[in-house]
Formats: sequence, structure tokens, C-alpha cells
Amino acid sequence: MPLVRSIARIDNVVRVLIVIILSALILPLLPGPAEARTRQINIEAEFSPNKAEPGDTAVVELNLSATRFSAPVSVQVDVVDGNDETLKTGSWQNVRLSMYGRVSSFKTKFNVPDNAAEGDNYRVNVSVRYGNFLVAYARNAATLEVVGDEAPEPTPTDVPPTATATRVPPTATATQVPPTATATEVPPTATATTEPSPTATATETDEPEAPPMQHPDNSSSILRVNAGGPSFVDSRGLTWQADTNFSGGAAYSVTDPIAGTVNDTVYQSERWGTFNYTFDVENGAYDLRLLFAEVWFHNAGERIFSVYVNGQPAISNLDILSETARMSALDRIVPVTVTDGKLRITMPSAPVDEPKLSGIELLKSDALQVPTDGPTATPQPSPSPTATPSPTATPSPTPSPTSTATPGTTIQAMIDAASPNATVRVPAGTYREKIYINKPITLIADPGVIVDGENRDRWIVGQANNVTIEGFTFINSNQPQYHGGLSNDGYSNWTIRNNTFRDAGNAAIDIKQGSGHLIENNTVTRSGNVGIRVESVGSGTIRGNKTSGNNTKNLDPGWEAGGMKITGNYGGVRNLVIENNEAFDNNGPGIWIDVDGQDIEIRNNRVHHNSRAGIIYELSFGGRIHGNVVYNNATGFDAWGFGAGIMVQNSSDTEVYNNIVAWNPDGITVISQNRGESRWNNVTGNTIHDNTIIANHDGGWNTYAMAWLEDWNGALDNSGSNNRGYNNKFWFSTPEGSELRFRWVDEGYWTASNFSTSPGGQGSQNLTNSQKNQVLASAGL
Repeated sequence: MPLVRSIARIDNVVRVLIVIILSALILPLLPGPAEARTRQINIEAEFSPNKAEPGDTAVVELNLSATRFSAPVSVQVDVVDGNDETLKTGSWQNVRLSMYGRVSSFKTKFNVPDNAAEGDNYRVNVSVRYGNFLVAYARNAATLEVVGDEAPEPTPTDVPPTATATRVPPTATATQVPPTATATEVPPTATATTEPSPTATATETDEPEAPPMQHPDNSSSILRVNAGGPSFVDSRGLTWQADTNFSGGAAYSVTDPIAGTVNDTVYQSERWGTFNYTFDVENGAYDLRLLFAEVWFHNAGERIFSVYVNGQPAISNLDILSETARMSALDRIVPVTVTDGKLRITMPSAPVDEPKLSGIELLKSDALQVPTDGPTATPQPSPSPTATPSPTATPSPTPSPTSTATPGTTIQAMIDAASPNATVRVPAGTYREKIYINKPITLIADPGVIVDGENRDRWIVGQANNVTIEGFTFINSNQPQYHGGLSNDGYSNWTIRNNTFRDAGNAAIDIKQGSGHLIENNTVTRSGNVGIRVESVGSGTIRGNKTSGNNTKNLDPGWEAGGMKITGNYGGVRNLVIENNEAFDNNGPGIWIDVDGQDIEIRNNRVHHNSRAGIIYELSFGGRIHGNVVYNNATGFDAWGFGAGIMVQNSSDTEVYNNIVAWNPDGITVISQNRGESRWNNVTGNTIHDNTIIANHDGGWNTYAMAWLEDWNGALDNSGSNNRGYNNKFWFSTPEGSELRFRWVDEGYWTASNFSTSPGGQGSQNLTNSQKNQVLASAGL
């Protein structure tokens, strides 16, 4: 057992080597390789179409699912001829297969040789390897027959057309994509901006479950087309036309969920190939929103293409997977001026594979609010923050009356012209600038304000205490790793409320040091690294935010990534409340406390469908984690308790209670390892009680409903450690007795009653189906 537990050591290289050695030793001893592998990995493949003429293109569609195999594998598809010679190979590396009834899908294209003869057959062989060990293999998993003059089965729409008109890019060099600006630390005196409109528009609720209401920019949305797909009504109550006004290309669609959006329908379909769209519109200035999602390829560099609008290059060399993850939404805003009554969108031949487009929305340029995928909270004026300033903070005098800035100026100019502690309302419009806040001030955006960073290093740089920023939409920043698009830079009493943040290069919101901060009711999506980053603050509240689809750069989720990361690297984090947030579909943990957190309360959050653990409390003290609903996290990442819904790691005096934890590989785990410093190694005083843990699988090797885990000679199970668990309830889909479900350090337990004899499982009991259903209903699951 010590050898098994050693898998969880931090050294990833050592852990992988041990797993490979164990696999090589243990798997050959299973009762027959074919029988064992059948239980582990299921393989299904087909050619589409399965009959084709010489020169035609077919698609190999591969579906894999795993029952109890979650380690990263490599997948290879070989298309062979009648002599077993390989004609085409498709491969995917470091893949974690879907489990629990879900399927991982892969596709590769195969061109039937021109010299193929009628009656020839081509076959697919599939191999799945863990390191050098072959864990699954399927010979002749699919067959393609070459036919002659008779018509083959219809070619699916996702196969490239054999011929389409190619538009030669014009020689004009003007571009609709704003050039990348060089960042400067000196506040700019003026920046180019569109003419903002001072006209206020209607507002709406911020609850996605409410019936659709008029969006602030509904009246400015001129045209909406679902490229390659059907008509539908989006979350704003606006109707998108079915694919129309196109020439060339082919349609394709999937049913997989799309991260970073609630309007999956528009991103699930596409028109691809070489094609164009032409629409009749009135002359004038517009903002064109182009929607993309990569639903075919898996790796950056497999599709690179450009977009032309009205004969001018608008987007150059777009590689979707270099900017966001597969099955994730990506939007681009392109300014365009129509002078002849026509809007033309052209997708010419691409340097790599084929162009594609998922959706088109045309908006009035003078009333643009970047459409959000869910309703945006109505901006409400708020007083200066009420939290007590830190000793370094400047006391805030009585605010001056609210002033409305003159349209046509920059936000920086509005700030520079305002008195300290003023409230400034920013008129609707698109502002392309980097903003320095050097005085206490409240900035409130009218509906339709967007700050486009145009890939500058930051949207906002803090240079003062007592700042409120409310109601803005921020897009397109490109700051260095571990920095944020909106940064307070150490100042206190910052309130960030009712804003939307999209496509930050790394963190979107980055609050460092100071105290009295409030981050409230923001939507943060598609950040390159982490949505909200908070470091070494003295006090604050993070409330009502939605973080989704973050870590699009696929940075190491074991270091810093995901929905929210709270760290105390420089002086610790103290007296922080994290409540009523939703963290979902992030590439990493949902909510993560790491290094020297103390007296942090995590309550009433919904954390789900994140690629790593839902809530992590690591290297910290005095946490209170309660009232949370945590489900469907860490799928495929279940090594030795690290796939938990809630994980307490090398922390002390932490209480976890009254949470609902469902359908994660592990339920709740407490982990003790040798982390080098005595304060982190003293894992004592932790209490886990009155939680409900629901699983739809029967545990497995190194996965547990509840576990207290230690891989060294630590204090976790010492008689005076005061670590204990009690009155937790469990439900599994299979009867007890088949596999380990619980662990108290060196002892494993198959049943809840046996686990009740351990310090970590006192009063454990199983739920009936009826009780389980009541719990899920109460949580809205």
C-alpha cells in the first residue's frame, strides 16, 4: 500500500514512471488481455461514407469511452489497404478518455487513392497506448469499399467540397483589425475612439433563468445568422436566422456542449470551406461580430485562415485553438463601413485546412454593447466602498455629485477632468485605450460601453485607493502570465461590480494586496489563465460572480489556472468571504485557495464541470467551506484523491460541512504530504461533517467517496491531531462490497458501517434512492 500511495507525490515525473511500471507488472496478470481491455476501453469506428469512388474523401469517425481507465493515453488510427500497408495515420497525444457513459470523439480525413479499383477495401485499425503499453486495440474497426460508376452514399456535409470558387485576396493593405498597440506606463492623453452615443437604453435582469427581456442593445442588433445551422432564439430573446445568403462551402454541426456560452446552438454549427456571405444593409458604420468554435480539430496549428469584409482583410491568420480550447466559443468584433448597401464576408482559401464560421451578428457601431451569452446585470450607481481602509489607504471625503462625461472623449480624459471622489458616468460607445486611475473615483458605464484593449497589456492600472468600476464590458487584453487585465496594483477599497470580462490574455481581474475589496456580480469568461486572481489581501468579498471557460491557453492547472485562484504569496490572505459564485467549465479548478490563507469562508457557491477539483483549500488555515453544491468536476483526473469535489490539502483547522458533492471522481478528501515547512505539514484540527456525497460509479483504484490520505510519516492520524469526520451521508449506484469507498490513512473500508469505526467516518450512513433524489432536487440537480 505505501507503494500505491506514493503515486500521489508532487513530482509528476516520478508518479508517471511508477504508474507505468505498475501497469506493466499488473495488467499482464489480468485474466486475458482482450477480456481485461474490453472492460477498460470501448472502441467504435466507422467510415463516413462507407462507400466511395477513387479520389473521393471520406472521414474516419472514432468514438472511445472508458469504464475505469482515466490515465492519459495516446490514440492512433491507421487506415490500411488490402496488403496491410498504412496509407493514413491520425494520432492524438495525452488524451484523457471520457468515462461514466460519455464518449470521446476523434476524426481524421482519408482520400481514396486515384488508382483504387472497384471492389478494393480500406480498413481502420485503432490502438490506444498508455506510455509504451498497449491498453486497447481494434483491428478492422471500420471498412470502406471502393465503388465504380454507381452513385456512392451521400457525402456528409463535413467533407470538403471538391470544387469551390476561390476569392483572391485584394491588394489593398488596409485592415479592419486594430493594430496591436505598444503599451506605455505613461497615461495617454488621447486615444482614438468611436463616437459614443449618449442615449440611454433599457436594461434587464441578471438572472439567466428569468424569461428573456429586452437586451440593452437589442435595437442595435441589425442582423443575426446561424452559419451552417437552424433558426433559434438566443438568451437575449433575439431570433437568429437559419443559414442564408451564402455561396459555396458546406455545413457541419455537432451536439457537444460549448464552453464559454449559454447559446451553444450558434457555436455548434458552422459553414466551412471557401465561401462568402452577401447581405443588403443600409450604408453606415457598424460593428460586425463574427463567432467561431473549433469543433473538428484538437490541436493548435491544424486550421489557420483569414476573413475579408467588404474586400478588406479583417482577420488575418486566425488559429482558433491557439486562442481558446476545443469546443469553446470565440468571438471577434470587426469595425466595418458600408458605402454601397452591401455587407460581404469572404472566406478565401486558407494556408492550413479550410476556413470556417459559426455565426454572424451586425450591430450599430454607435450603440455597441458586446453581446453577452447571458443577461448582463443592470448597472446601478453605488456609494464608495464601506469597508474600512487599510492603514496605507487614503480616507475618502464625501463624493462629489454625479457627472456625465461629454460624448466623443476618452475614459482617460474623463478621469483626468474629474475631481477626486467624483462619480463619472461613461456614455455608450467603444473605447480603445489603456486606462490609469490615479485618484479615488467611481466609474459607472451606461449600457453599451465596451473597453477594447486591442491586446494591450492591461485594461486598467490602479494608482489610487477607493475606486469603483461598474457596468463595463472589457475585451481583448494580453498581459504577461500571472498578471491581470484589470489590476489595483496594491491599492485598497476597490469595488469591481456588474462588469463583463472576455478574452483576457491571462487573468481578467487581478487584485493584489490592500484590503476592503469587493468583486461582485461580474461575468468572467475565456481568460488565458484564470478568471479572478486575488493575492495577499487583508480583507474582501468575492460575491455573485460567474467564471467559465477560463485557461484557454491550457496552462498547467496544477500551478495556476481555472475559475478563481486566491493566493497569499506575499503576506497571506486574511478575512476573505467567497459566496454565491458560479464556477463552471473552467480548464482547471473551480475555486482554489493556495498558500497562507487564513479565516477564509467559502459558502453557497455552485462549482461544476471544471477539469480539476471543484474547491481546493491548500497550504492554509482556518477555512470554513459550507453550503456549496459541487458536481461533475475533475472527470478523468482521479489519482489518489486529487479528483475531489472538495479537497483540503496540507491545511489545518478547516471545517467542511453541509455541502452537496455529486458525481466527482472523489467526494471529499483531506491530503497530507511532506511539503517542506512545518506549518504546512502540521495537518491537524480538520473537521468534515454533515455533507452529502453522491457518486454514479463504485469508486475504483485510488478513488474514494471520502478519504483521509497521507503518504509520509505525518500527523494526520496521530491521536492528538483532532482530525475527524462525522455524520456524512453517501449514495452509490451499486451495492456495497465490490470496491474500496473510504480511507482513513492506512486503512481502507468497503462499507459505510465499517468506515464509521474510524476517526474520519463516525456516523457514516448510506442514503436511500428516495433520500438521494430529495437531496438532488433541493440542490436543483
